Amino acid sequence: MNQYRILFFVWFTSVILIAFACSAWCQAGVSITPGYIKEDKKAVEQKIEEFHSLLRIRDYEKIYDQMHPAFQAAESKEEHLRRLREIADRFGRPDKVTDSRIEVIVGAPVQVRAVTNTRFEKQDATEMFNFVKEGSSYKLVQYGISAGATPIPKE
Repeated sequence: MNQYRILFFVWFTSVILIAFACSAWCQAGVSITPGYIKEDKKAVEQKIEEFHSLLRIRDYEKIYDQMHPAFQAAESKEEHLRRLREIADRFGRPDKVTDSRIEVIVGAPVQVRAVTNTRFEKQDATEMFNFVKEGSSYKLVQYGISAGATPIPKE
């Protein structure tokens, strides 16, 4: 049952993201500014650090407030907050990122995807982040976590 719920969540979030991308593409026309890839990667590293800082102090409301509206709309606010509490209960507080890979997908909108191996208080985990660039800010549109560190291929 829980697997189906996770699959549905990933599918639904992907559909929302695609709809958002199509909408942004139509509004942007042909004048797309891809941005600077190094700056995008550095900004997302900082967003991940901020996410971990907020998770460490259990400020789930602020994490929710910083999510992209499409991600917020995927579930109720209470469900998002419940999931964040479950993550904290299962993994503990995040300690540090031990390995990561960040990719920038140029398009409208610019997406920045990251996979991290993170040492948590109770166990190591692999996290997956997907951010969308809006102007000069980055909004979280997808997040996933699984137990154990997974080898991350380098570029």
